[in-house]
Amino acid sequence: MASSATREICVQISDIKASGLPAKVGFFTGLFYIRVKSGGVVKRTSTAKYAKDSGDFVATWQENLVFSAPESSKVQIEVFARRFFFSYKLIKKTESKESLADLLVHADTPVELELLEEGHAAGRLVFRICKNDPDIGNTNLESFTSPPTSPISLPSPASHISPHDAPPSASGE
Repeated sequence: MASSATREICVQISDIKASGLPAKVGFFTGLFYIRVKSGGVVKRTSTAKYAKDSGDFVATWQENLVFSAPESSKVQIEVFARRFFFSYKLIKKTESKESLADLLVHADTPVELELLEEGHAAGRLVFRICKNDPDIGNTNLESFTSPPTSPISLPSPASHISPHDAPPSASGE
């Protein structure tokens, strides 16, 4: 019998918003990509939807990311910017301390994590997460229809991170 710590679950991440982003990276302004890694699963999406807020760019992603991974798997979210036509730069990422189970505890409120750049806090990542049941084809809609509340902040102490060039996907997109 499998323990609940290794149980595979399907989740949906939506309403993703990243703050503290640079105005320009290379030739491009405001073309950002996000990559979510958990339990060997990698999901990515891009956005050109951003706004300047108090001197920093804030990007929002409309696409929902749905994936299955072990409940105990750690989650890391990375933000990339397009630098040149087929060149991307990792600009910020979260520390991978929280598991899917840790994040699902806050399914009724937005989750807020620190974005790190070179090991220092350099922005915020806010999103919603809920379980997604692929057998019945719908999600836990209560987490999307509840009245807005203040985000839950999970601790994320800084660790040393070296930004490096890496494509957000193997295909270069």
